[in-house]
Amino acid sequence: MELSKDFNKRFGIIIDSAECQSKFVHRIDVMIGYIANIFRTDDFLDYISIEWGERYDLKYSDQYVNGPRTIKSNFLVSQIHQGKFTTCLRLVELLFAYCRNRKDITVLEHIDAIVKDAIEISEVDIGIRWHDGKFYPAGARELDERLVEDVLDWLNDYPKEKKDYFSAIKALVEKRYDDIPKSCYTCVEGIAKKLLKNGKNLDANKEELVSELGLSSEWKSLVGTYLKYTHENGGRHSSEKRHKLSLSEIEAFLYMTGLIIRLAINTIREKR
Repeated sequence: MELSKDFNKRFGIIIDSAECQSKFVHRIDVMIGYIANIFRTDDFLDYISIEWGERYDLKYSDQYVNGPRTIKSNFLVSQIHQGKFTTCLRLVELLFAYCRNRKDITVLEHIDAIVKDAIEISEVDIGIRWHDGKFYPAGARELDERLVEDVLDWLNDYPKEKKDYFSAIKALVEKRYDDIPKSCYTCVEGIAKKLLKNGKNLDANKEELVSELGLSSEWKSLVGTYLKYTHENGGRHSSEKRHKLSLSEIEAFLYMTGLIIRLAINTIREKR
């Protein structure tokens, strides 16, 4: 949509991110037509009904007595997300997971290309990134690649810790900033236990962790400050006097967590 961007620039037309998010949903509806047949199956409606706990299987299909259940002829994908940006993102992720379970590589490639195109042609930044079938909040692109996407890939060998790190990212998307420090603490704690081969909590492992990672004494102070921050801002011993967390602040904290995880996993790999 370079033509739209150019036209808007020439005429001084300003489109805010909320409007562009709405446009993104419309584009997904149109572009998903390439693989619309996937949505027109009982199997997919059953899948989304189970995942979301909603009776889409009944709402959008007809059940015939002693006969097959068929999708209503007027069924559209937009009826599920109803134009809501976040619900649309969840629906696309669910479709991707559904096709991945079916090992339908061709369709997966189509979905991946569609989503990337829909994000790329948005007139302004709509605040999301797409990686391996999931949406993430967009920060600095270089940091996102190194400290979000790469870290998630590295955590494939640590499913419990990956779940914690993903929970922190999901909380960022949903603006539940107070939930992020606890998830990050739990993730780093799990990695530290595996690295040090003990069952101690992260506070008890702090000095041994810094030593095992071969870090300087300054890093010991940084790790100590990191732990204090998690406790005072939504962690296990959060302070009643904690200040309101901003997006920029909690995003930086998430990146800091990614750095610590990278250091720890690199060390684990070097010791193998």
